[in-house]
Amino acid sequence: MEYFFLLLSAALFAAEFIFSKLYQKSAGDSVKCGFLFSMLCSIFSCIFVFCFNGFKVSFSLFSTVFALVLAASSLIFNVTSIKTVHLGSLSVYTLFTMLGGMMIPFFMGIFYLNEKISAATGAGTVLIIISILLTVVFGKDRKLGGALFYALCTVVFFANGMCSTIGKLHQIDSRAVGTLDYLVIVYGLNAVISLILFLCVSGRKGLEKRLPAKAVFSTAAYALLNGAATILMFNVAKNVDASLLYPIVTGGTILFSAVFSRIVYKEKSSAAGVVSLAIAFAGTVLFAL
Repeated sequence: MEYFFLLLSAALFAAEFIFSKLYQKSAGDSVKCGFLFSMLCSIFSCIFVFCFNGFKVSFSLFSTVFALVLAASSLIFNVTSIKTVHLGSLSVYTLFTMLGGMMIPFFMGIFYLNEKISAATGAGTVLIIISILLTVVFGKDRKLGGALFYALCTVVFFANGMCSTIGKLHQIDSRAVGTLDYLVIVYGLNAVISLILFLCVSGRKGLEKRLPAKAVFSTAAYALLNGAATILMFNVAKNVDASLLYPIVTGGTILFSAVFSRIVYKEKSSAAGVVSLAIAFAGTVLFAL
């Protein structure tokens, strides 16, 4: 049942990217639209997690500082994502996003936390790097979004990786508040920062233009899926080793995103894309060995 919940979490993470692309199509892909997307998602997510936490939240200076850094990284990720999904394939974008969220914390664990790696983990790392190189060199998106698409994919790779790294460093510290409390603080700070930046970019005129109902729906759906997937994953993490948990979620999300993008947006993967996805999945499996 725990592995079922992990796969369900991966499916929810994959589905949320569909709604970020839906928002981009209905509202636009400008920086202003990105700030607005980040603000609305953070508000919906904050309300959702706050209710799930029993309408209470605990604070600490340590967690607030970490939440501020995480909110900034999350903001960069959200704003960049809106532009990225406009330029190229949803499945390729998801590949960079999820692998960044897995690989950056992995290297941080080795070089900062002095964690040891096995031969299987090392082989998995090599396979994942190969999958990314195949995607960039032979992927069909070279003709769609060109260099800009892959430059933005690199940004979301590191931004999502920073989010995972900061979250891991926070969770292993004894001064940290509970997971749900931390998420409420993160989403709250992200909403405030996004609102300030949105007003700086657009001014009062930005609030006078009515946002399409489809855009509001997509942000609410994105926030609900993200909050549910995160909570589900953290609950399973109590009984499943981290070295097994995140590779399963990452590999599952990559595969589900390819399926969803094919069904919803009729995206056809190239031969190189299929091979790179298969190699990336094999690499995540090796992480669990």
